Amino acid sequence: MNDERRKQIDEHLRKITPSEADNRLGIINRFEGRLPLYVDDHFGNSNRFIPLRSDTPILLKKNSRFRTVDEHRHDFIEIGYIYSGSVSETIDRKNYVFHQGQMILIDRNTAHAIGYTDENDILVSILAPIKYCHSALNRIQTDNVLLRFFLNALNDENKGINYLIFNTENQDRIQEMILEMIYEQIFPSQNHNEIMESLFQTVILSAMSMIDTEPVIQNLNKSSAAAVSAVTYIDQHYKECTLQSTADHLGINAAYLSTLLKKEIGKNFRDIVSEKKLRDAAEMLRTTDTPVSVIAESAGYPNLTLFYRKFQEQYGSKPAEYRKALKQMPDIGI
Repeated sequence: MNDERRKQIDEHLRKITPSEADNRLGIINRFEGRLPLYVDDHFGNSNRFIPLRSDTPILLKKNSRFRTVDEHRHDFIEIGYIYSGSVSETIDRKNYVFHQGQMILIDRNTAHAIGYTDENDILVSILAPIKYCHSALNRIQTDNVLLRFFLNALNDENKGINYLIFNTENQDRIQEMILEMIYEQIFPSQNHNEIMESLFQTVILSAMSMIDTEPVIQNLNKSSAAAVSAVTYIDQHYKECTLQSTADHLGINAAYLSTLLKKEIGKNFRDIVSEKKLRDAAEMLRTTDTPVSVIAESAGYPNLTLFYRKFQEQYGSKPAEYRKALKQMPDIGI
């Protein structure tokens, strides 16, 4: 990245946003327990709100300075990157102080709080909806702690604390990739979503060899590796695969595969396939004007009534309402 781009990023991140000006005056809006469906975009549009639904692209936001952030949880994966200064965080009632260049990968449902940040203490959060766990699993080919992290993130029944600390201060390649993500968020290009996903995966893969974790993260076992292979196969063949064909592909018993998926992912085979179909349907609703009936059939739901029922269970609205709501949302660009 050239010096001019670095300068643009630095000026943008150090600029005092309206919410930060309020913080300085003691006008602080707090929340309790969980973040709302919408998150404040602190890259300069603090009057806008960004939906973080399951089909939302990867987003970045700057932590609002001159305040503390109460303990909270959320339904997405978060990478906290210390752009400047230092930031104190409490995770699982353990206190940490992170310095410029470090990263923290935090699972959904993991409670954490942020200490007071001054003008030079700039924390950038990379927010990735749960669907990116599938993308990460497809890319990670070796048995390591990152694989365990994303498996835990996929498991709705997992209640444990799940986070990884990356000592990346001197990793120039990772620093460059994150700066590229920040620049892309500030100045989005035509293929913004694809670029952000590619950069996100590159950051994760580049950090694999330098992970410093807490003991709550365990080494991957063979059964976890088999579950990863199953999820990867389902992602690629969800329209035609069955429990038996997936088990045959992996060379294991179908009953064992069913038990394995429930244990490692927290879902049965049918639920995993259904979620994949619905994610693809939601993506088509968001990005095309294709009729709902065609989308349903393309996603593997020849029964339109069943599709409507499953979609509403997953997203809380009918497909047409979902599409209309997305079109009425403000542009997330900066």
